[in-house]
Order: sequence, then structure tokens, then C-alpha cells
Amino acid sequence: MKSVVNYFLIALILICLSTFLLHCEKEVVKVRDDEDIPVLETEPGVLETSGTSATIYWITDEPCSVNVYYGLTTFIDTLTKTGTEFRQVHTIILTELIPNSDYFYLTSSYDVAGNFTQSTPGTFSTPDDTINFIIHGWDAFENGEFAVAGQLFFNYLLSSPEHTEALTGYGWSLTRIDSFANAINQFSLAIEFDDQYTDAFSGLSMAHYLDSNYTECINSIEFLIELDNFYVFEHDSGYDYNDIHLILLDSYVQSTLIDEAIELLDTYYPDFAVSSADSIYDNIDDALIHIVQLIKSDIWSGGFP
Repeated sequence: MKSVVNYFLIALILICLSTFLLHCEKEVVKVRDDEDIPVLETEPGVLETSGTSATIYWITDEPCSVNVYYGLTTFIDTLTKTGTEFRQVHTIILTELIPNSDYFYLTSSYDVAGNFTQSTPGTFSTPDDTINFIIHGWDAFENGEFAVAGQLFFNYLLSSPEHTEALTGYGWSLTRIDSFANAINQFSLAIEFDDQYTDAFSGLSMAHYLDSNYTECINSIEFLIELDNFYVFEHDSGYDYNDIHLILLDSYVQSTLIDEAIELLDTYYPDFAVSSADSIYDNIDDALIHIVQLIKSDIWSGGFP
């Protein structure tokens, strides 16, 4: 009885194995005999673009692996993006594109047998990469490329004219190329939209100081100090609260605000005594001017911020 069961099991296994092999052989023959090219059920199109990317989408009538050829000229096979999995719905994202540029593209779809079909060439345009204008603007500013930085901030403002950081970056760039009146206007606009924005107040005080408008410089610095008495400009670490206090001191002296200047001296520069300098000069005004020059030569020995 046991041997009969064993024979039955062996026969069943052989039947299943032969059925499986026969099915596989039919599939192999079917693939080898497949000479039909894939059909594009939907033509490739662009779903969305950014300044540096584009998404291409299409559907084929059978599973395919795909290529997308693209480039800035009609020679669109210069760059390739590949989808190796066999699918019918294809979504390929092209990356590292150039903002504000026109691209050409076409697709190839390959079925399992190696038959393929190509789409007709298409085009798409990438918009300006406005998201990164501010990042690139500050990078240029920190590298001393102030005209380039100003242009990048200006380009961002074309689409977002009330953006406080872009206004401030543009103002700082203009200050560095000695366009003080325009810089003051940009800082003032930024403060209208955010009256707590320290970078705008520090830039405004710097522009007024370099433009010899000491009264307005004093007003903006005093407000900045109320917001942050230990302010540091993150995009130029050489400009911080030490420079701000010195600019305020000089502005007091230039405006003949003697009491305010002496109070600031006593608070932040106790080593520079007014009395010793006063004995050399005819009046306190001249003594203060002398002291400010000494402090400038000490703090700004490497140059003005």
C-alpha cells in the first residue's frame, strides 16, 4: 500500500513539472515570436517643471523599459534618463536642468522582446529658479561679488516685490557699491513689511552713515540696539555690535551730541578717557573727535567693515 502511494506522488510531481515546463516553453516562444512594437497609448508630455527639473509622463500598451533623451539643442541624445523596470505607466524626472532654458526631448520604449518605439520630439521650458535666487545672492555677496548679488536679489524681487530678505539683500549689495540712496530705499521698504528685521536696520544705519546722514543713522542704530544689543550680521561676520557702537559714537560726535557720546564712551570704551584728551584740545568736541579716531584705528585697523 505504501509503495502505491509513493508511485502516485511521483506521478503527480512529474505531471506538474511537465505542465510548468510546457507553459514556460510557450512563454519563451511567445516572446521570441513577438515582433510588434509597443504602442504609445498616450504621447509623452511634461507634467510639471521647476527651475532645475521636469517630469515626463506617458503610457504604453505593454510593459516597457524606457529612455528619455534630452538636451538644450535639437541634438537631444546628449543626455539620457533611463527607467529599467518594465511598466506601462512611465514617469521620468529629469534633474540638474538649467533654469530659464528651452529643452528638446524624445522617448524610447522597449518591450521584453526588444521591440521599441520612439515618440515624436517635444519641448519644454524651465522657469527662473527663483527659490534659489536669495541663496545664490548671499553666496555672491559673501564672495565680494556685490553687483552679481544685487542682480540676483533684484531678479527675485521681480516676482516677490515685498520679500523682506530680498529687499535687504539688494540694499546691502547696493550699499557695497556706494549706491546709498537706492540702498536706503530698499531697507526702508523691508522695514515697512517687517519692523523687527535687524538685518534691514543694520543695513539702513550703515547706508546712512556712509552717506553722512548721521541723524538718520542714529535713529536706525538706536532701534537696532533695542532689538539686539549684540547683533552680528550673519553674511559678514566682520560687521557686528562693536562696529555698530562705534558708528553710533561717531554719529553722536558728528552731530555734536556730546552727552550721548560721553555716555557711550563710558559704557563701551572706558579705556579711552575724555579728560586726558580734553587737556590737549581747546574744547570737548575736538577731544571727542580725537578719541573716535583712536578707537577707529584700533577696531578698524584692518579696514572699514
